[in-house]
Amino acid sequence: MLCKYTIRDVGFVFVGDPLVAVEDGGIARRLADDTTRLFPSDIALDGGAVRRALAQDLLQSIAVVLVFPGDDADRVHGHAMQAARDLETMSRQGRLARPLDGSVLVQDYDVHADPVGAWALGWSAGKDAGAAVLYGRGRLAGDPLFGMLVTADAVLEQLELVSDSCECDRPRSWLTARHLPLPWNEALRTRARDLLGFDPHNPRIRDEIDRILSRGPRSDGGEAVGELIISDPLLGYNELVLEPVQPVATMAVEPRRFGAGLFWLCIGLVSVSVLAIGLRFSGRDAA
Repeated sequence: MLCKYTIRDVGFVFVGDPLVAVEDGGIARRLADDTTRLFPSDIALDGGAVRRALAQDLLQSIAVVLVFPGDDADRVHGHAMQAARDLETMSRQGRLARPLDGSVLVQDYDVHADPVGAWALGWSAGKDAGAAVLYGRGRLAGDPLFGMLVTADAVLEQLELVSDSCECDRPRSWLTARHLPLPWNEALRTRARDLLGFDPHNPRIRDEIDRILSRGPRSDGGEAVGELIISDPLLGYNELVLEPVQPVATMAVEPRRFGAGLFWLCIGLVSVSVLAIGLRFSGRDAA
């Protein structure tokens, strides 16, 4: 049986906390470390056309690998492409929770058209080239990678997370991963419903996925609901197979006998007492 929802699907339902918030006057606040930066007012602080296109690409792709510019950007791009091919190979070999119903898109990130988004993702001018894996409505699949940290295996590890089942036994930290704010209007919602096969805004879908996530496996035998661990989030009981109890044979307990050592001790005490009494009376007669 195929898993019903992948982590990529959940990325369209549970959005989470944003990476960045823009305040009045062109001030952007990166919420992960609470740092701020002032951006010119003549740029699109919300990412403009770059993020509108990214929202469309994420709907049509399993994930999008954004490549940041730098001296070794070609190497980073090559590793990202290799990771995308490796994921497709794993899908053909049946090594994923569900066969891929799309592809991974690798594209260069226009950091000049969206400097706020690039800064929120950790890039800055003069920094090594890097890559960030986004899925769903802009959620990060892991920490952005820069420099020599970008390898095909490192990118593939994040892509595997996106393609995994939401009932997987991975740590639930991906549920609280931050996202790059993307435009999301009624047109995108309708397109998401058509492409995904379900409406990510439907309360019943949200409740269903919430129940699935709540009974996800835990290494300690409990179930994960945020940071709480419960044995059964739905019914609150467990079924056990009771084995028939075999009667235990009872042993007759013999009464404790008067030990020989204790017997002779008593005889000795009595003898000493009789001797003492005899001496006492003998002394009285002599007086």
